[in-house]
Amino acid sequence: MHRRSNVSLDEFWVPENHHAWHGEKVAIGVQAMMFLADQKLELIDTVFDFSGAVGLPTTLADIGLGGVSDEQRLIAATAASAPGETIHNEPAEITPQRVLAALKVADVEGRRRKALRGA
Repeated sequence: MHRRSNVSLDEFWVPENHHAWHGEKVAIGVQAMMFLADQKLELIDTVFDFSGAVGLPTTLADIGLGGVSDEQRLIAATAASAPGETIHNEPAEITPQRVLAALKVADVEGRRRKALRGA
């Protein structure tokens, strides 16, 4: 079991998403983890449906990261995958690049679902 690291968040500052609540960022992280850990479609549907039903964000734009560059998103992915972070408890290889890719796939899925709902 991994413990949280003592990483300084100052070096991972992404001002565009500072307004988002911690839980909102966690929701996006959980959605991304569904793809990073190659979860079954049924579980992905459950997570996205629940998030939408209770008003949690389902796209990067919802937490202020829609218009930022991949370079800036990589900052957040690097912070999330720092040694000692709990993400290393996931049953998948964890690298900042893989986390970024999972965030991007989750964002596409969130946008697809919003378009289907007409949101």
